[in-house]
Amino acid sequence: MFKKRHKFGRAHDIAPDEIFLDDRNIPDFNVQQFEGRIEKPIPKRSIFLAGLLIFIVMITFLTRAGILSIVEGEGYAATSEANRLEHQLLFPERGIITDRRGTELAWNVPSTEELGFSLRAYTTDPGFGHILGFLHYPARDKFGVYYRQDYEAEVGIEAYYNDGLKGKKGLRIIETDALGNVRSSNVIDPPRQGDNLTLTVDADLQALMFSTIKHIALQYDFHGGAGGMIDLSNGELLALVSFPDFDPNVMTAGDDRETITKYNNDKRAPFLDRAISGLYAPGSV
Repeated sequence: MFKKRHKFGRAHDIAPDEIFLDDRNIPDFNVQQFEGRIEKPIPKRSIFLAGLLIFIVMITFLTRAGILSIVEGEGYAATSEANRLEHQLLFPERGIITDRRGTELAWNVPSTEELGFSLRAYTTDPGFGHILGFLHYPARDKFGVYYRQDYEAEVGIEAYYNDGLKGKKGLRIIETDALGNVRSSNVIDPPRQGDNLTLTVDADLQALMFSTIKHIALQYDFHGGAGGMIDLSNGELLALVSFPDFDPNVMTAGDDRETITKYNNDKRAPFLDRAISGLYAPGSV
């Protein structure tokens, strides 16, 4: 240990870093790796500021946690419970439409469970498009939310008697875990099937009348034609025909775009029900 003498005669120890130091790295230390450097203690002020910062952060987190759990905890608990329970609509079977003799004109076809509702099918006999009409099915967006929550019909028997035919929707609650796995499923409101409907129309007579009017229209190059027949004893409608017609199966399914485009571009206006919506001069019939 070296001794250093003051001018007053007192001496004290000389620290190693006080011995002659120059700016040359004689031992060839790697200064980038902090070799050959003398460590200095961290200032107490820096330690104090770091501790104060940690304290402030902890207080902030604890305060926020307290607000979430105590002040807003009930609301978040309700939201969490709602997210855990999914409400699923249950669509009923739509009512079946038959003619006066019990021949089915419109009925239901089972579909996949994922789709969630039955499909609608119609007789393939010609001449029933205008009298029966067609449907638009319930539809969901890409998130699975129904933006059309019921069967919709715009024309024909399907539209006129829609309230009775469509029945009443039900509701099921599905409980899922955090991974989306179904834990339980309960029906809290069962669906009610739609009412069946029997028409006074005779299916055989309807098809025969349509074929006759179609033949005459094509033979004499008419754009279309219409006809009807009633029972004079009681006023029941036995047949009501408009030519040209459309296939209600195609319109309800909606996936045969080529045929639908032909309907829309047909100058004979197949969607016009000439029997009830055409304008004619008095006495022309």
